Amino acid sequence: MKSQRFAFGLIHEINNPLSVISARTELLLLKTKKNSSQEESLKAIQEQIERIEDITKKISYCFKLPKLNKTVVNISILITSSLNLLKKDAQYNKIAFKKSLHAGIDNIRCDEKLMKFAFFNLAQNALQSMAPGGTLKITARKQKGLLKVTFEDTGRGISKIYLKKIFEPFFSIKEKALGLGLTVAKNIIEEHKGKISVKSAQGKGSVFTVLIPIT
Repeated sequence: MKSQRFAFGLIHEINNPLSVISARTELLLLKTKKNSSQEESLKAIQEQIERIEDITKKISYCFKLPKLNKTVVNISILITSSLNLLKKDAQYNKIAFKKSLHAGIDNIRCDEKLMKFAFFNLAQNALQSMAPGGTLKITARKQKGLLKVTFEDTGRGISKIYLKKIFEPFFSIKEKALGLGLTVAKNIIEEHKGKISVKSAQGKGSVFTVLIPIT
């Protein structure tokens, strides 16, 4: 596909200079005085580098995922780690995270990096849909041979006319959103032979449910 070749070529051209910028920034940080204005500026650059890397990874994963590398994973730790990446944004927007992580989910076989990225995108999507003071509740448990993880937010909800489109690439009802996070999450979950669904109503928030076979 021409679009796929173009996307991967573009990602390659972006990542090459970005890796140089990232390496030089890290080197400068090592030589910079702690708690100085220079250190603050360099850390801001690092954050923007990570943001670009996140975008290029999402575009890449929309077309093709890397081969799964399944290991035994503690899902409680994985979910907590995913949420920690959003802790700063959540605090800034006064969003509360609540977790209900049941016993028996500490030995699930999956690709740890990909599943963490999927959960990160689902949590990020929820966070971006909520006004200050909102709450995201994540529940994880075993259920009839499946790992069931739900992401329940108190956001603005999704209209029925958009529910069938939200997993399509580059579709978003949020301003300044690329519209790739949910697509990537769906691709990763389905690559694990799982399913993702959503229930939502405008003004009442959304619940995304992930079901993955336990192997």
